[in-house]
Amino acid sequence: MRKLSSNNYHSLYKCVERNKQMRAMRDNSFKTLDRAITHAYFKDLKKKQGVTIIEIGGYLGVLLPKLVATTGTKQYVALEPVPSFYQQLSKRIEDLSLQSRVTTYNFGLAKSKKELQISLRKDATSLLKDDKREGVQTETIKIFNVVDFFVQIGLGCNSLNLLTINCEGCEFDVIEILTSTSLIDNIDFVQFQPHLIVFDDDQKYICMYCRIRELLARTHEIAYDYPHVWETWKRKGL
Repeated sequence: MRKLSSNNYHSLYKCVERNKQMRAMRDNSFKTLDRAITHAYFKDLKKKQGVTIIEIGGYLGVLLPKLVATTGTKQYVALEPVPSFYQQLSKRIEDLSLQSRVTTYNFGLAKSKKELQISLRKDATSLLKDDKREGVQTETIKIFNVVDFFVQIGLGCNSLNLLTINCEGCEFDVIEILTSTSLIDNIDFVQFQPHLIVFDDDQKYICMYCRIRELLARTHEIAYDYPHVWETWKRKGL
């Protein structure tokens, strides 16, 4: 397990200071965001053989076909824990005739294995934002341990070209755990969407956000950055 050094903590505090106006920074990122970048940035992967991609938070399969077309991957794994979303994701993959290229799993990832009820809020459905209003639909979802999943899928022995995460808050658990082990060394690109909206406490969010950036910075460097909206980190020396 890798821990933060005193220098890392100094950088983390500087990050917190830089991001005090996080909501204004996020709003500006939305204004300037190139919405194609989440797939177009990875066009050079098409030159590689055996490109592998894992998407955490497949939702209804919006990003998936764009990344498949852009990179030419024949090894795409998509995780979606919400059963109703998973059914729609599977149907979209079938409609696009991508079954031979895409493997799907109906579970999510976190620090520990569990099963729980989650409130449905369309694309804002989150483990961190429970909606207890009367009449709000809920579903039972399954969660597996981050390390267990990546080890079983072979990340310890093989490289992963792209890990893309859009899971309404689970990105903090996933990235912190991966960067605390040597598994992160086998991932070329880490793309994720940080979700300020699922936190009731801005200070808690910014500390977690800066922490995972500091952890990533030990093995990766920024490739593109729209603060608090979308960012990608590239493995150093790639």
